[in-house]
Amino acid sequence: MPVENREFLASYLPRAGARIEEGLRAGIDVARFEFRPDGRESGTMLFLGSFRHGPNLTAIEWFIRHVLPRIVHERPDARLVVVGSDPPPGNLFSGAGPSVELVGFVEDIRTELARRALFVCPILSGSGVRVKLLEAFAAGIPVVSTRVGAEGLARTDGEFCALADDPREFAAKALAILNCPAPARAMAERARAEVQANWDMPRLTEKLAAGYREKLREKRRITCRPGPA
Repeated sequence: MPVENREFLASYLPRAGARIEEGLRAGIDVARFEFRPDGRESGTMLFLGSFRHGPNLTAIEWFIRHVLPRIVHERPDARLVVVGSDPPPGNLFSGAGPSVELVGFVEDIRTELARRALFVCPILSGSGVRVKLLEAFAAGIPVVSTRVGAEGLARTDGEFCALADDPREFAAKALAILNCPAPARAMAERARAEVQANWDMPRLTEKLAAGYREKLREKRRITCRPGPA
């Protein structure tokens, strides 16, 4: 789990703090995602999330109202593709015109992750690792995220994704990648390597299983100790 979540949980269970292990909260099967840093549709941005989750609706409203107009002003062909179950009604974003495409639920998100030029994660509230960012990192699509959106995954701007909380800065970093995607390739490669090393589900499962095996060995040692003579 992220350090932030570990500290939060430990604040309620201080005696168990030493037993809380990091890195076991979330993960994906990285092998299912083809790393594709090139050959993407120019000018396209992808937002992914179920709209039953309130922070996703808040995030997309903020992005469309405050960030997207700045992007479209500089790049009129830019288009935001919104993918996720229970999409909001289209008229909610009618002012954005053709700059927003509501797709709704898709069977396999890997198709969209391989196709679009930029992944945006304008999450403003909530906590924990976002699996959609793990999937984006694995697929090689460059990411611009708020710091809350990238919590537990990225703390340094430009290491695994671009980070911005101000609408103007968010738009500028999105435009930089849309207008010149080549420099973002190294960032995408670092993100893929990070997911492979620390968030790959087979590795996490083996780590968890090893932890259980060690606990069983400890329990057996205690059970098998000879009693007092």
